[in-house]
Amino acid sequence: MTSKTIYLRSDGLELAGEVYIPPESKVYPALCICHGIPATPYNPQDRGYAVLAQRFCAAGFATLIFNFRGAGMSQGNLDLLGWSQDLGTAIDFLCHLEKTDKTRLCLLGFSGGA
Repeated sequence: MTSKTIYLRSDGLELAGEVYIPPESKVYPALCICHGIPATPYNPQDRGYAVLAQRFCAAGFATLIFNFRGAGMSQGNLDLLGWSQDLGTAIDFLCHLEKTDKTRLCLLGFSGGA
């Protein structure tokens, strides 16, 4: 599995994320995992979504996790209407990855990210 820190641009803001790609040289279904509304300040020690992304990657999904604007290491203020644009940016990123099957895109959201 290959993992990489990435930065997406959405509405002029930088969104932090990580992408996980299975090791074989073939095309994979893609999954975007969307977090909920943060209840606590950002904690870099909390790797829950990264662990989940690694498990989906091990199951054969090219997997993206990212922070919506105003959350985690992403820029901007918390703006739920802007989250729709951020999600579009994330999906566009997945569609342009070389190893993703553009006909098999999945979303997994929690709470406000659902």
